[in-house]
Amino acid sequence: MRFSQLASCFLALEATSKRLEKTSRVSALIRQCDLDLLEPLLLLLQGRIYRLIDPREPGVSDRTMIKALQTAYGISPAAIETRWRKHGDLGLVAEELAKAQAQVRLVAETLDLQRVHTTLTKLAVHEGAGAIDHKVRLITELLSHADPAEARYIVRLVLGQLRMGVGEGIIRDAICWAFLPMPKGLFDSNEHCDDAKDNSSGNKTPTSGNRTVFTCDTADDALIIARDNPQALLILPDESAARQAYNLIISTVQHALDVSNDFAAVALVARTRGIGGLQAMDITPGKPLKVMLAQKAESMEKGLASVGLPCQAEYKYDGFRVQIHIDPHQEVSIFTRRLENVTRQFPDIVSMVKDLPGPLILDAEAVGIDQDGSFLPFQSISQRIRRKHRIADSVRRLRVQVHVFDVLYRQGSMLSRPFQERRKAVQELVPINGPLQAATATTIAEEKDAVAFYEKALAAHNEGIMLKAFDAPYRPGSRVGSMVKVKPVMDGLDLVIVEAEWGEGKRATWLTSFTLACQHQGTCLAIGKVGTGLKEKLDDSDEETLTFAAITEALRPLIERQEGRAVWLRPELVVEVAFEEIQKSPSYASGYALRFPRMIRLREDRAADDAASLDEVRIAYEQQYRRGLT
Repeated sequence: MRFSQLASCFLALEATSKRLEKTSRVSALIRQCDLDLLEPLLLLLQGRIYRLIDPREPGVSDRTMIKALQTAYGISPAAIETRWRKHGDLGLVAEELAKAQAQVRLVAETLDLQRVHTTLTKLAVHEGAGAIDHKVRLITELLSHADPAEARYIVRLVLGQLRMGVGEGIIRDAICWAFLPMPKGLFDSNEHCDDAKDNSSGNKTPTSGNRTVFTCDTADDALIIARDNPQALLILPDESAARQAYNLIISTVQHALDVSNDFAAVALVARTRGIGGLQAMDITPGKPLKVMLAQKAESMEKGLASVGLPCQAEYKYDGFRVQIHIDPHQEVSIFTRRLENVTRQFPDIVSMVKDLPGPLILDAEAVGIDQDGSFLPFQSISQRIRRKHRIADSVRRLRVQVHVFDVLYRQGSMLSRPFQERRKAVQELVPINGPLQAATATTIAEEKDAVAFYEKALAAHNEGIMLKAFDAPYRPGSRVGSMVKVKPVMDGLDLVIVEAEWGEGKRATWLTSFTLACQHQGTCLAIGKVGTGLKEKLDDSDEETLTFAAITEALRPLIERQEGRAVWLRPELVVEVAFEEIQKSPSYASGYALRFPRMIRLREDRAADDAASLDEVRIAYEQQYRRGLT
């Protein structure tokens, strides 16, 4: 497969906002792909170079890319930066330079997809002395043979800035459209849904192209037929039944993705073994799966109504989610909620679990603790996730305690087992106290028990509590009502914007990421970044809608300096910001950070001096642990 085919697909995907059209184009591309190219193709479609469980990164900065563009096209860095400021996207800069060079360049080699992917994977190999020159050489090698569209996407892939609007759902559906039986008539643009007619009086008709047409009475019948006939075209009584059948097939693909987190593996099984192969896919120690997520309860009463009584309540720790895997050879792997492999950063956790009997998968929370064993806020321990060097020093300075709250695999998958049984497995495997321990929990029989446990959790500087239904299975990747969180909700703060960044792609003309600050003795002290709460277009139904365009226009006169996409601002514009929690943080000058901030509105009635003071932030931080239920 030529890389130009993928680049053409990317161009078409950028040109449409229609989900079905995106799905159809991705489906057509992967359908014509050879089996041995499915993995690199699906990785690149996701904007990835390496597999999800591969911790390697290209390690190419904007500055390194500018050097590569200079080498490939013979243009000065200053000229490249001028174009970058104009477009806000080095991919578009590369495309523009490639167009100019194409007029004078001799015929170039054709880039094939395998060559591009193999070259990109080599970027992570080079570290240390001479690494930048090696990376520049690899990128230049590709750009020198790339046409303008190919150059655009090579640069974006290297920088991790593809952003096609092609999420996991579209790729999942595209795999289904490409390789699995489909109900006729749902998606006319899909090749599966052709003009085959059901001319038989029985369940099975003559073939339509390479597909055999089956008439099905129900969605369940369709799934049974689909399992045994991978090339089936399914005809159901009406659109509602067809939609139900399609949802069953999509759910099968989603199950396979939830337990494997590997689009290439799912696509390969779908293509070679069909529905039956996908249904047989299961979790494997050593390969991370998507975690089950909790819904947020508006109140204790509603939370208990969601999970039912009796139920279990657990501390909701202020740490980070870890999925701990022990394979049959007692090899330990540790993954974050985002499925990043952080085993190397946490040798202390490896030591805690290495003697547990594998194969095993644990769901847990790692919490920072100080010398006397008191919990530290997430911001303190988050430094260890990013640490790549001097790990022994970080282990010594930033200790962790691991609280296990679920067992997903123990001599076999436990996903379908009720939570009460999985919790019993936690208690059998993990001690009550120590660096590795079972999450603090209690059985709740009535609301007053839950309120007392909630207040105890907040007093211990936890985020709140979790409520869990005893009879619920574990559903990877789902946000379920059988597990809810009860937390305080903080009031908003008025803060001043001191820095920002220009966006990328279609947001290139807007400022999209904003650094917030509070006031202290006439100085602005950073307290976090925010990029949510804004919309791309004005909502006519809400005059209070805050858009990227509006805030960009308000900030444009305040720009004092910019470098690349980074912008430094005169501290004058005040905004109201909501958030879930204030945490102590060594990352910001204020000593605090906002967790999950969201911009609410401009406070044009406020001057910078009216922004929240450091003392107000400190008081809000202390009060949050004394708050009642929402």
